[in-house]
Amino acid sequence: MQKTSLFPILYKKGMGYINQVEEIVIEPRNWLACPFVENLARVKVEERWGFIDQAGRFVISLQDFTSVNDFCEGLALVAKDGRYGYIDRHGHLVVSPQFDFADDFSEGLAVVQVDQLWGYIDSSGQFAIAPRFQGACDFRQGLARVVDNHGWHFINRAGEIAIPSQFDFVRDFSEGFAAIKKQNRWGFINQTGQLVIALAFDEAWNFSEGLARVRVGQKWGYIDSFGDFQIPPQFEQAREFAEGLAVGKVRERWGYINSSGEFVIAPTFRNAESFSGGLAKVALGSSVASAYIDKTGKVITIENVGFWLNLLGSSFVRLSEFSNGFLYRMGIVAFFFWDVLVPCWEAYEWVKKKIRLSGSDKI
Repeated sequence: MQKTSLFPILYKKGMGYINQVEEIVIEPRNWLACPFVENLARVKVEERWGFIDQAGRFVISLQDFTSVNDFCEGLALVAKDGRYGYIDRHGHLVVSPQFDFADDFSEGLAVVQVDQLWGYIDSSGQFAIAPRFQGACDFRQGLARVVDNHGWHFINRAGEIAIPSQFDFVRDFSEGFAAIKKQNRWGFINQTGQLVIALAFDEAWNFSEGLARVRVGQKWGYIDSFGDFQIPPQFEQAREFAEGLAVGKVRERWGYINSSGEFVIAPTFRNAESFSGGLAKVALGSSVASAYIDKTGKVITIENVGFWLNLLGSSFVRLSEFSNGFLYRMGIVAFFFWDVLVPCWEAYEWVKKKIRLSGSDKI
C-alpha cells in the first residue's frame, strides 16, 4: 500500500493537507480528510464519500456509501446498505455490494464473508477460493492464515493447505517468517512450516526491516533472522521498524530508536506512531497536544486536540485523551477514548466545535 508525503491536518476552517515542510498544499475545507494512499485520498462531506488527487481535485465524486476504504491494488472497498463491494479508480462499481463483510485486496485476492463463512475473490468478484473457513486473513508472501474446526492453517492461492494446523495461533508471513504460538510460547516458522526460531519468547511479532520485536518477561527487544538479540529486551513497549527507526517506550514515554537500539529521538512523547513518508505523528507532553515530527525530532506542525485525526477510519472513535493504542481490524479503526463511542464524522464535528472555542488556528 503506497503512501504519499501529504499529511492531513485540522484547522478552524476545516481539514487540509500539508507537505513535509509544513506548506499547505491543499487548502482547508469542510470535509473529513484521510491520508493519501496510492496517490488518492478519501474524503467525507456530510454523509457522502469521494476521492481527491494531490491537487485537491475530486477524481471520484461524492457517493452515498456507508463507508469507504483506501485503495489497495487499484480497488477500494465500499459498503452500502449493509453489503460490501469494490470500486475502481474511476469510481465505478466493479464488484457490486453483495458480501456480508470484506477486506482490502492483497496479492490479487480479497477475503470476503458469505453466510458466516470466509473465502477469497479475485478482482472481477469471482470466487478464487470458495467460502469454507470460520476466519480468514489477507495473503502475505503467497500464503494466508485461515481457521476452521481443526485450528489455524496456512493456505496457498489454490486454497490448498500448505502448512497444516499445529500451533495455537499464528501471525502473517513477513520477510519469510511467521510468528507462531504454542503452549503460551512464541517462535517463528519458515514458509515450509519448519520451526526455525525456537519457542523462546512470551510474545512475538512480525519481522520488519530484518528485525522482529519480541517480549521476554515484561521487556521488549529485537531479534534477527537467526533468533539472536540485536537489541536486548529493555523497553516497556515497542513497535516494528519503519524507515530505519522503531518506536520504543521507557518510563512511560515513547521515543525512536535505530537498529542498534540507541534513542535517536529522545523518549518524551505520550504516544507515537511509526514513520511514514518521512514524518511521524506523536502525542506531546500536554494532555491535548499532538504533532508531526521529522527524523531529527523537529516538530513540523502541532495539533492541539486529537492524536487520532489522521488515522480516522469510517467507523467509530471514543472522545477523550489518547490511551496507549488502537484496534485495527478489517479496515475498521476504533480508538480507546473517554466513555463515549461516536461515529468518526461526529467526532470530527465535535473537535471543530472545540477549536472554535480555542485561540488556535490549528488543533
